[in-house]
Amino acid sequence: RFIGILAGYFLFHPITMVIYWFEISNTTVTLEGILEAFRDRFLHAFNFHMIPMSMVFILIGGLSGLGSGLYFRKIRNQKEELRLLNEKKDHYLSIINSYLKTASEYVESLLPNAIDTKDLQINWKMVPSAKLGGDSFGYHWIDNDHLAIYILDVAGHGVSAALLSVSVLNMLKYQSLVNVNFRYPHQVLEGLNRDFQMTDHNSMFISMWYCVYCRSKNEIRCGGAGHPPLLIIKPDGQLFRVNSQNKMVGAEADYNFHDETIQIMEKSTLYLSTDGVVEITLTDGRWLKNADLENFRAQNLIKQRKEKMGV
Repeated sequence: RFIGILAGYFLFHPITMVIYWFEISNTTVTLEGILEAFRDRFLHAFNFHMIPMSMVFILIGGLSGLGSGLYFRKIRNQKEELRLLNEKKDHYLSIINSYLKTASEYVESLLPNAIDTKDLQINWKMVPSAKLGGDSFGYHWIDNDHLAIYILDVAGHGVSAALLSVSVLNMLKYQSLVNVNFRYPHQVLEGLNRDFQMTDHNSMFISMWYCVYCRSKNEIRCGGAGHPPLLIIKPDGQLFRVNSQNKMVGAEADYNFHDETIQIMEKSTLYLSTDGVVEITLTDGRWLKNADLENFRAQNLIKQRKEKMGV
């Protein structure tokens, strides 16, 4: 407010006097005349008889200063409130991120260990995305002769997708579906379809493969539900692609699921993945395609086998 009073008395009032003199004066305007008039009128504003007018400008300056002070105080308070809100936001975000990290660690704890025996090797790699998602997988022995292998992807991202994924994973892992023989993929898919209709689960559906490897017959029975192809690479490097035979789990009630049985040659390799594996930009700017990935897998597998053989 004090700065406004000073500005009103020593700045606004004198300048107004100069402007007013130029408006009523008929004097020829020259640069020298302008400078002289400005000096005289400016000093004239501080004469004793101009006190009433000065008081008016003091009042105007005081009110302007008061208004400016209130405005800048409001801005300062808003900045402080924003700073406090940002601190609260960062605090809550750190809590949320901590919970998400714990949730991610829990999901990872459900994943199986690698298998490395004389007649069977299973390994996996998971690269987490920036967001919590609904991708998951697992495998376990149903009995001494049958190994269940499954991979799934719940539509969408976030906590809801992850929770649904964990629910399905535990049902498969602990074989808790009712009236289902877990050695038959079509029965497993139908059981999941009954329990996880998208109309009951926030419009989320599930794409997946559920396969059962029979060790004594050296065959694998597979049921796919709207998931990227399953790949089998034979010992000679020949690639065999198995496409999903069914719609996604949860998409249609009372859907009749199918599976197929494939004879497996010794030293064949089975690949399962989610669609995130092809969400990669190559060095030439192109997006990785399924065909590129399939060729890479086949060539890389042949290379690894040659290295083991010392070729």
